[in-house]
Amino acid sequence: MTPETYSELLKDLQKREKTLVPAYLATLRADAGLQERLQARFEAAEIGGRFDDFAAMCCRRSAVQFLLRTVYVRVLEDLGALDPPRIRGEWGLAAFREVAPALGVREFFRWTFRDLARDLPALFNAAPEELPLPSEDLCRETWDLWHRLDGD
Repeated sequence: MTPETYSELLKDLQKREKTLVPAYLATLRADAGLQERLQARFEAAEIGGRFDDFAAMCCRRSAVQFLLRTVYVRVLEDLGALDPPRIRGEWGLAAFREVAPALGVREFFRWTFRDLARDLPALFNAAPEELPLPSEDLCRETWDLWHRLDGD
């Protein structure tokens, strides 16, 4: 990876994080069940402070974890450790859609991360306070980011 490509990727991932965090906060505010689950984690952790601060931190971590998992998948692909590729090119998503045509990129990411968690749980298993993957549209934008960067 050239320094220019690295710089562009870093900037794009930072922009994606800034888009994802408010979306996670909105999702959390709209879902009473998710709020209750996170509130229970907050109380069990006995960390003090305000729940809103804890919730915002969880939203930031969830956004970063989602983006890092896509980075990990791409690194594994680039190293030749992940064959067939999942994110590089269109093959992975196309094969997934043959099996599950009604599901989108969000479910493909969920399946990919769950599949890789069997061999790499520390990288791909969700933490208890982690929020679900972002919306289909936000997942599609992340997918498009990777394909714009490498031309696949």
